[in-house]
Amino acid sequence: SDRLCLGDLCVPNQALTSVDHMAGIGTPEVMDGLLGLAFPALSRSPGNLTFLQGLEKTHKFHHMAFALALESNTDVGQTSSLSFGELDELIEDAPSFGFDKSSGATLAVVPYNGRLQYWMAETSVTIQGALLFGPPLSNFNAIFDSGTSLVLVPSSSYHTIVSEMLYGREGECERWVCSCDLPMRSLSFRFFDVNRESFTVELRREHLFEFDFIRDGKRYCRFMLGRNAGDTMILGQAFLRRTYVIHDVRDATLVVYPRRDSLERDSAQPDPFKESWEKWSPWHGFLEIFAKVQHVPVLVWLSPLALKLLPNSICLRCTFGRHPATRPLSQALLINVV
Repeated sequence: SDRLCLGDLCVPNQALTSVDHMAGIGTPEVMDGLLGLAFPALSRSPGNLTFLQGLEKTHKFHHMAFALALESNTDVGQTSSLSFGELDELIEDAPSFGFDKSSGATLAVVPYNGRLQYWMAETSVTIQGALLFGPPLSNFNAIFDSGTSLVLVPSSSYHTIVSEMLYGREGECERWVCSCDLPMRSLSFRFFDVNRESFTVELRREHLFEFDFIRDGKRYCRFMLGRNAGDTMILGQAFLRRTYVIHDVRDATLVVYPRRDSLERDSAQPDPFKESWEKWSPWHGFLEIFAKVQHVPVLVWLSPLALKLLPNSICLRCTFGRHPATRPLSQALLINVV
């Protein structure tokens, strides 16, 4: 153990783990160590206080929290910040990072295997405005993790999500590197706060394509979406750069402030599979009424033969492809009328 300080905040007799070898964490030569800020249930030394526990005990915080504001990858001049202090003071700091103080939403942290371990909340995923999965596959547990560069999705859903985002052209990418000109639909995460009011954070091309290199005069970008072997999503830096997140240590909640340009909007990016369906006005009228009454997307099951006979002009926002729950010979047509 030793005295551990972050700036002027010090914790005496902090238990430390001595590491002999590090692998798979990037560039260890530029760091002094790793500081765990998850819940005590994840501690490798359960008999000792974690850093957050020691900090709260030493400095007698009334309502301790810590906040993370990562430098935006699209806004020049911003810097990253990790702050510890009272919850209300960290909320007051939101405007200094370019966030509207009134726009924060409080999310309940959900347990993992029956215990609070990670800073994890429930979310659902949409691809450029169309719900990707029907219940219950639309809901994921997502871990807020600044130690991960990418956004990671469960392996069981990875192919479906990537295929929808890249218009089925994911085969043109190699090891998460794609042509920077590859068309991409936006990826959105919808959350419900503790009052059951929803907000959505949208990640667009400029947030998920990071320039990597030029070869033969062509620009290539790293696709910031990977797969997680587990059953949870991991919202790494690609997501966190679009938010200001306060971690409420006392009440185990997350206060999330999306950047103004991250809130979901109708994307102006042209969709090569979007067609006018004026010729199919009877279909349009029926589906529009159904969707407004049910408040859910319309999911129509079609055989491969029926899909061949059905013109693309019926689609306003359609997803062609195999639904995770379908039989191998069936496909799904997902229509979301708004």
